Amino acid sequence: MTRHPISIGYDAPLLESLRLMERHKITNVLVKEKEEYTKVLSMRDVFALLPQNLAELGAMRSGPVASSRPAWIPPKTKIREAAKVMLSTKARSLLVKTKPAGLLTATDLAYNLYLTAGEHPKLRSAMTGEVSKVNYATPLKAVIQKMKEERIGSVLVMRGHRRYGIFTERDVLSFLVSPNPDLVYLVGRHCRTPVVTTPMTASCQGCLEKAIRTMKRNHIKRLPVTLDGRIVGIITARDVVEAYAKL
Repeated sequence: MTRHPISIGYDAPLLESLRLMERHKITNVLVKEKEEYTKVLSMRDVFALLPQNLAELGAMRSGPVASSRPAWIPPKTKIREAAKVMLSTKARSLLVKTKPAGLLTATDLAYNLYLTAGEHPKLRSAMTGEVSKVNYATPLKAVIQKMKEERIGSVLVMRGHRRYGIFTERDVLSFLVSPNPDLVYLVGRHCRTPVVTTPMTASCQGCLEKAIRTMKRNHIKRLPVTLDGRIVGIITARDVVEAYAKL
């Protein structure tokens, strides 16, 4: 878990919170009121405002935009049990009841679940089979709208018939805090390239562990899955947590 979790005040300007998230390479931050953590501001909350309200972000406050409340777990909670709590409460992160409080995210859990004893899920059952794609020349406005409507955190960026890069929630965050953001910009100029992938074999033996190690090594939480060199799905940190929680 992360000790001394990053937090902002309820009335903090939204753009200030986004810059804080960008600086610390995170996609959610705790909202604090009267020394208590009362809400979680996530990139999904920001997505709810986009793309129509891009010009209005500068006038918004963080607290009213945040939609969810943190779920609490005791510090001795086992990792697999924490995964079950995250799934049952639909939380994006868990607050650990320590002094000071710690924050446990889906990424923290995903990076460590494969080290636990017991049955382990297969990569094929954990991944999502459908991968959303956009063209290199698609305007950011259309891409963000697509991610919002499909409730997804990333899209694969294609250039012709070849994969070029991947555009994620974190890239949206970087775009929003950049000087003079404009939704007419092409997604291909704001995505990450090359695309880091993980292979899947017919037996899938050890594939999930390899995928998690690749995610951890590259400090990412979304990883396209290939079979014979062709992308056939995507695995996310949240997918890993849900797969273990359902065992």
